[in-house]
Amino acid sequence: MLSVNQLTFQTKKKTLIDDLSLNVTPGSFFALLGRKDSGKTTLLRLCAGLLEPQSGKVYINGMDTSKRGNKKNILRILGYMGAQDGYFPRLQVMEYLEIYAHAQGLSGLAARERCMEVLSLGHLERKAEQLVEEQPIGIRRELSFLRAILHRPKLLLLDDPFAGMELAQKLAMEELFAML
Repeated sequence: MLSVNQLTFQTKKKTLIDDLSLNVTPGSFFALLGRKDSGKTTLLRLCAGLLEPQSGKVYINGMDTSKRGNKKNILRILGYMGAQDGYFPRLQVMEYLEIYAHAQGLSGLAARERCMEVLSLGHLERKAEQLVEEQPIGIRRELSFLRAILHRPKLLLLDDPFAGMELAQKLAMEELFAML
């Protein structure tokens, strides 16, 4: 599902990733642990195709992430939740999700139904008409996760998914991960 081959990424000041290779198979769960500024977020961004490595390759489902022609197919099977995802603060929660549903090719009633489905997975149906900006950080993080699974991706890349969440939210998210 995800294959990283001899990946290297450097900034002007230091090498964050040096000749890294790994394989993540379908159905598995893989976690990155490390100190702050150790390259975890950089690796996830490289895997998602948001950054280009200085050397090495990343493949998702056999497709090279650096090849422009593969981007559309990769986006269909990849769900990405960044550490600091951007939000559209003046939108309602449902509108926020619908924008991403449309970006993934869902439209009309199918998009709205899928958005309601993911909101119910997170037990956030009551938030549908509320503004995103009014939500606490933990709820906004949960919305980022729900956005990442809208299109039923085969591969999820989650960067610090529990950041800003209360313990009860973390436990609920763990249950959701297990269910998925």
